[in-house]
Amino acid sequence: MKAINLIAIILFTIAGISCASNSETSAQTNLEELQFAKGDVNVTYLGNEGVLIAVKEKKVLIDGLHRKYLEEYAYPPDDLREKIEQAKGEFSGIDLVLVSHIHGDHFHPESVGKLLMNERHVMLVSSPQVVESMESGFADFEKIKGKVNAVDFEIGKESDLPMGIFVRYLGLSHGSGRHASIQNLGHVVQVGSINFLHLGDADTSEENFEPFDLEKANIDVAFIPFWYLLDAKGREMVDRQFNPKRIIAVHVDVNEAERIKKDLQAADPRIRVFTEILETATF
Repeated sequence: MKAINLIAIILFTIAGISCASNSETSAQTNLEELQFAKGDVNVTYLGNEGVLIAVKEKKVLIDGLHRKYLEEYAYPPDDLREKIEQAKGEFSGIDLVLVSHIHGDHFHPESVGKLLMNERHVMLVSSPQVVESMESGFADFEKIKGKVNAVDFEIGKESDLPMGIFVRYLGLSHGSGRHASIQNLGHVVQVGSINFLHLGDADTSEENFEPFDLEKANIDVAFIPFWYLLDAKGREMVDRQFNPKRIIAVHVDVNEAERIKKDLQAADPRIRVFTEILETATF
């Protein structure tokens, strides 16, 4: 299997060329658009770190198709998961599926495979580990392999892949020990001129992020694992490394959700805490 289906990439690039045309001015316009184009940006929470980003006609799904893994991790209930898999209702027209890593609270190969079967134009881009899991874990992989793309993965390095929606794929360490071998991708996703940051389960060390100069990336909305934000030192690191205009805390322990939400919002009014499935943030 080739890592990139060139024909599909060309079609996606043509379809999304208008998104790239304003990249030179996006740094100046991001804040204005967030302030004045209210209602154009919708983010829907799908459990744990799963989000659907919708900006006008473009839709990006990140870590949104997973199943029950551990008790403390939220996941989409069966009826919602099946609706996403079948590309129905508000989940039709998804352009791009991104998966940070192979852990079961972020990704399930059968669920992702079903979405790729049912949504005509959607593409998956992820790490070689996730692509290998798709190939071994989805019985009809041959039918959707042209929609499955791997980017190079190396910690401290980044990749891009033209898909009509501009994404920086960041090679971020998941940590040491049993997590050391996990290929964890962070993403900076630009939809129109709005920049979103999603970290997956990246290790919190500042050295993990320094190669990418993310503080200069004009991050409008950052999806941050809640444990980064629990103390002042962590919140200062988030500001220093990412400089986000808005923060949405994710990966919240369902058993401690109310306490965590109360504590984080008291600590920083910029922080929105996702705890309820299908909760939506609109800007």
